[in-house]
Amino acid sequence: MHSNRQYWGNTPPDTVTVTATAITSTDGALQTQATNDLTGPSKPTIVCIGTAGGGALCNPVQLAAFDLARWGVSLAALLPNPTATIRCPPTPGGGPASCTVQIAWIEQAVSVNQQEAAATVNQTLCDNNNKPLFQCPSYMVYVEP
Repeated sequence: MHSNRQYWGNTPPDTVTVTATAITSTDGALQTQATNDLTGPSKPTIVCIGTAGGGALCNPVQLAAFDLARWGVSLAALLPNPTATIRCPPTPGGGPASCTVQIAWIEQAVSVNQQEAAATVNQTLCDNNNKPLFQCPSYMVYVEP
């Protein structure tokens, strides 16, 4: 976010959700580009990487999408079934953007009895309705791009 202030510092999208297989956003252009980067044949590897002293290879939306796609791939490699949500609510009076980034994932659990086994089977989503206490840790950070 800090390295692409042209996108995130102006009018960032209200919400962006990143998983290992999809990226959704309230900014349609960002969502389309990020999804293409994530699922395209090149898998976000070198699409927007420039060289020292070279000109920009991507516009701000393309760079934000590229960064989100690379970040999603990295999260999936590090955490089990991760979901990252970036929220940048509109600021009153045109103040600087402020965002929260929350990453949640599902820890693997071992059941010691039949009741725990029933509660932990097929956990693929951490939300308010389906959240075992220790299986869905999360991390949140506040960012001012």
